[in-house]
Amino acid sequence: MKKPGAFKLPSSLHRFKGPLLAALGFHALLMGIFWFPTLRVKPVISPIYPPTNLEITLETPTSPQIHEEKPQTIPGNSPVPIPSLPLETNPPLQYAEKLILPDAAGPVSQTSQENDSQKSATLAEESIRVELWNNGFHPLPEYPHVARKFGYEGMTVVRIKIDSTGRVLEVDVLVSSGYAILDKTARNKILQDWRFNPPGREIVMVKEINFSLIQR
Repeated sequence: MKKPGAFKLPSSLHRFKGPLLAALGFHALLMGIFWFPTLRVKPVISPIYPPTNLEITLETPTSPQIHEEKPQTIPGNSPVPIPSLPLETNPPLQYAEKLILPDAAGPVSQTSQENDSQKSATLAEESIRVELWNNGFHPLPEYPHVARKFGYEGMTVVRIKIDSTGRVLEVDVLVSSGYAILDKTARNKILQDWRFNPPGREIVMVKEINFSLIQR
């Protein structure tokens, strides 16, 4: 049964069916190439306007104005004048002469005389000590056996007090040798055996007693 509205190719054209379909396809391809690109959406390009000219003005900063305040005057009161002070100047010659110290030759000469007298007394005392020592009898103490055995050495500094007759009154150890046996030996030897000529008054002298194994 034939459907209504259906197109039926004549039998005489059945042999040209293939070429016709190829031609139709070729025409469709050409239409797609040349006609469809015209249907593409074109990008909208906005016009570029030239920039407007801008005027830039630079203002230099101005220094702030300082307004000086005028002194306010109270009506009815007149300004009090300030007295001008005189400038300090060098004192006159007659006052400058009074600033000079008086001559101090008197006290200075008296002090120098006292110093000279003290020096002369010291020299006299030292000469007496030297004479007593040179003319006195002061043998060295014997080296203690124990100190020699253990190799003790040192120097003992003693202060000797001599009476007017030349006898030794006191012996004080000022600087120890580091060994009590050496200090005791030196002190006992001075008290027992040392003698001096009568100086006529008490004399004090300081002496050193050296304990050395090389010298003994």
